[in-house]
Amino acid sequence: MQMRWYPNSSMNKYLGTGQNRNEGVTNTDIITNEYGPYDASTNKYAAGYCKSLGSQWYLPADNELNELYDIKGSLSLTFQSALYWSSTECYGNGMSNGGTGGFDCSTDTTATGFAAVLARVQIFDGGERNAGIKGVDNDWVRCIQAF
Repeated sequence: MQMRWYPNSSMNKYLGTGQNRNEGVTNTDIITNEYGPYDASTNKYAAGYCKSLGSQWYLPADNELNELYDIKGSLSLTFQSALYWSSTECYGNGMSNGGTGGFDCSTDTTATGFAAVLARVQIFDGGERNAGIKGVDNDWVRCIQAF
């Protein structure tokens, strides 16, 4: 399923989500507490969708999503050759990172002159990790349970 990271472009703010393994659960809670219950018609967003599947489901953090990419060959799951959202936000300067399909992205919250409009993505046809625009891009969502 494809959707935005958060419901609409007017809700842009940095929520302080982490990138390490097992932070996806906490990140999903932070995001859904901010944006409310998922609704396919009126409040459609990635973390909310995952949470709507049940309390054990969540949008993986950046490093968890990368681990999933690393083991995808041993799983009986189908992945699109596309970008998948993580629950990890990052700061970006809006500058393309050399034509690789994304933007410069940092989890350094002390950086100045950066906008919090980006979240980390995993590219499942090549393994690259990049960033997507949270309120604009309709990227793929792969909800997971702890593994």
